[in-house]
Amino acid sequence: MQTRRGALNIGDEPIKNIRFTWGGDYPKERRHLEGWGTAVEVPAVLALLDKVVIGELSAEKARAVLGSLAERVVLACDPEESDPVKRAAARCFGDCDECAVLKPAFDRRLHEVLVQRERYRDQKAHPWAATRSTLHRIDCREVNGLGPSLGLFTESGETDPEEYDRHLHWFTHDECDNIPGEGRMVLARHEAASWIAERTGPKGGERFKLCGNCQPERPDRA
Repeated sequence: MQTRRGALNIGDEPIKNIRFTWGGDYPKERRHLEGWGTAVEVPAVLALLDKVVIGELSAEKARAVLGSLAERVVLACDPEESDPVKRAAARCFGDCDECAVLKPAFDRRLHEVLVQRERYRDQKAHPWAATRSTLHRIDCREVNGLGPSLGLFTESGETDPEEYDRHLHWFTHDECDNIPGEGRMVLARHEAASWIAERTGPKGGERFKLCGNCQPERPDRA
């Protein structure tokens, strides 16, 4: 969080050294008002309202001045706010037009994570897991991203609405579009054996490795 200072030179007694902060978590309901992303100290706001009460300043002027100062703070703290496209993306809560276009692809990939997560819960039936070209035991630390700590889901397995919107935003607007838990395949014995066979050449060359941390047994030799 960053802090900036400003002053309102209005009337006989200017309001000096007003403290603005930027970078907190602000509600989406007011994201399209000027100054979104900033906060201002309450005493300074009360001093501004006092000027309105005594007739030294109109309510319209007070709002315009405060909004203008807040916008200056936003631009000073984040120059990308001057870019309309980046400004709009910063105010997206997973509900912009771009997110709507990519939502079906996001949902398909999220569904696959859910499938693997359900399999992960039955570890006796699925003793192995694969990540890219590495085979693990299901209890390996490299696989535990499918466990209860997976932030997109509640303990009951339901999708958390706020986390869903947040991850859809990241999927759409960030360079890294991975979904938590993605890239892990939870495997029964015959599936793990098939996974190995698919990565073994006709002359026995292997295009996979066994995890050096959990050192799983080979299902095709057990």
